[in-house]
Amino acid sequence: MDTQKIRQVIIDKLSEMKINPKISLDADNIGDVTFENLGIDSLETTEFALFLEEELGIIIETEDFPMNASIDELAEHIVDLIKHRP
Repeated sequence: MDTQKIRQVIIDKLSEMKINPKISLDADNIGDVTFENLGIDSLETTEFALFLEEELGIIIETEDFPMNASIDELAEHIVDLIKHRP
């Protein structure tokens, strides 16, 4: 799975969540937005990480999910996890 597909999975899930209404989830403009900007709290972060694990078949530690990471940075990190999974 490439970065763009993972990015879309992330954006699709975020669109289901209650996030900062001032942030548009337009796929062309959201890549640099951080999870902190979206107003996602620690519980939502954990739930989001569990969703990604189930959806993508990876293990993602909560520590690997920094609040200051952008959506594009997380997508790239997930690609690396997929490439190096056992």
